[in-house]
Amino acid sequence: LASRSSSAHLTVEVASDRFSDYSNDNMKSSILAVSLFAVTFSTVARAFSFGPRCVKVTRSGPISPIFYQPQVSLASQQRRMRRTVLKLTDEDDTGESSTMATSKIEGRKKRVILGYKAMALAYAAVALNSAVRGGVTTNFLHMFAGYLVMPIGLSAILADAASHDRLNSDTYKRMNMAMLAQGLLGLVVVSLGPRLNLPFIVAFGLTCINTVKGYTYGVLGLEKQGGIASLVAELKSGSKSLLGGFFTLPTKPIAMIYQVATYSVSVMKLIKMKEICESLQSGSPIAASAARLNRLVLLSLMSYTLKDAADRDRLGGSTFIKLNFLSAVGFAINAIYNSGGLATPFGATQVFVAAFFSFNGLASYMRNQY
Repeated sequence: LASRSSSAHLTVEVASDRFSDYSNDNMKSSILAVSLFAVTFSTVARAFSFGPRCVKVTRSGPISPIFYQPQVSLASQQRRMRRTVLKLTDEDDTGESSTMATSKIEGRKKRVILGYKAMALAYAAVALNSAVRGGVTTNFLHMFAGYLVMPIGLSAILADAASHDRLNSDTYKRMNMAMLAQGLLGLVVVSLGPRLNLPFIVAFGLTCINTVKGYTYGVLGLEKQGGIASLVAELKSGSKSLLGGFFTLPTKPIAMIYQVATYSVSVMKLIKMKEICESLQSGSPIAASAARLNRLVLLSLMSYTLKDAADRDRLGGSTFIKLNFLSAVGFAINAIYNSGGLATPFGATQVFVAAFFSFNGLASYMRNQY
């Protein structure tokens, strides 16, 4: 009996252990099922919340957005990266080249302005050197008023035009060419003299260099867009326009007087050229005659520029006011040092023209002021 009781008790314990193991297995299965349900539910909820941008739905069911990556080929990624790098490189190059171009243009502008100012200072140094060495005499005043005032004034006008980006105007192109002719002929005059005059050589040399630069920038711009062909074409058209304007009668009465003044200086140039030719034939010195011709070349182009401005009603501009005063000095010198005196028709004409230029310059200045 005791043995049976012990066997029954053992059977109950074994059954109890098996039930306990079965319960534990069922509990683990339930927990696993609940976990899987929770994961599935959260995945579906995210799919409906964020849309297809964050989850890829396939036949097998939703995939967690954490593990989803867009299917982009390696070649496509490389092409995209290459385009991005090229774009950034182009932007950097463009910005850098633009900055360098701007800096180069500003440098050219500053240099051409300084060149014109150096021209004016060089001619002023010539006057100072002459005054120190020979004193302020009548000859010095003649030399200063007749040969230095106009170059100094034109150099200052061109410097102002360069600072305001106006060298591309026909007026300043014409001035540059006039000053270039003055510098070249001046070097010839110095070479023909009894001794080399260093201050004059420096002044004329600076004139040749800077007027070529100024004319080039006026035609091609500070960016130098163009080339020799553009310069040649501009020289042809400018020369044609100058000759056409010289022989064309103006439409304004005031411009007629400027035309007469231009013609009178041109006649003086022809006379001076004839004297030079005769001196060459006879073997006489021509330095003094060439210097006077040089001054007349500059004066005639200034007078023509004023005639053109008067025909266009532009005498009120500051440049033309200055040109009126400078030209008045040149015509006054012609009248004072005329071999026939002021009583001759030529001398009287030069006095009248000098007074006319001075009056127009003063009238234009007063109109601008008031």
